[in-house]
Amino acid sequence: MLGSGVIGDKIHSLYFRSQMGDSWGQDAYLSRQPYFRDYPRLLVYENGVHFIDTYRYLAGEVRDVYAVLKKLNPIIAGEDCGVVIFNFASGATGIWDANRYNECNYENARYTFGEFLVNGNSGSIRLYLDGKITIQPLGEQERTHDYFHENRGFAGDCCYTTQRHFIDRILDGKSFETNGPEYLKTLTVQEAVYESVARNVPVQVSCNSAHV
Repeated sequence: MLGSGVIGDKIHSLYFRSQMGDSWGQDAYLSRQPYFRDYPRLLVYENGVHFIDTYRYLAGEVRDVYAVLKKLNPIIAGEDCGVVIFNFASGATGIWDANRYNECNYENARYTFGEFLVNGNSGSIRLYLDGKITIQPLGEQERTHDYFHENRGFAGDCCYTTQRHFIDRILDGKSFETNGPEYLKTLTVQEAVYESVARNVPVQVSCNSAHV
């Protein structure tokens, strides 16, 4: 949709709000992933890295980041709540507002992981908790974007889809959607996030290093 220009040719902002509600109480992360309780780095390391990757795919390279991370559940080792601000080389700004302690108001919090808003110079795209996607050009009513999705498995069966992609690329020899060198750039941004928290300053990002 962004490539076809439905909300213009310039992204103003990306904002994802996530409330998964699996980090509170003595039974944090349930029996599904109890080892999360012992991760010294949690929210960004385990969950946020995928959003960094997606933000880079949509808006290009990250120029600098500023982050505030918190631990709301005292029984876990790492952070379970935070806000990360990304400034992109394109001029766009991204916000990832994530909270694994508090709950969302949708029965399957792990389907879309939250709500997403992308603003461009000619309108907005929205992803809702139930997977609905809408387009709202400036001056017009919001309309539903028709696409296929199923609320089944984990996050709409994304694990199956990912593994199917990996297997297909191994068999046909074509390029993977995300390759190793590109993902190293994502990890560089991740490290800049943690540096920002440690120093309480915005941190510049480059392909090889992160520095103020």
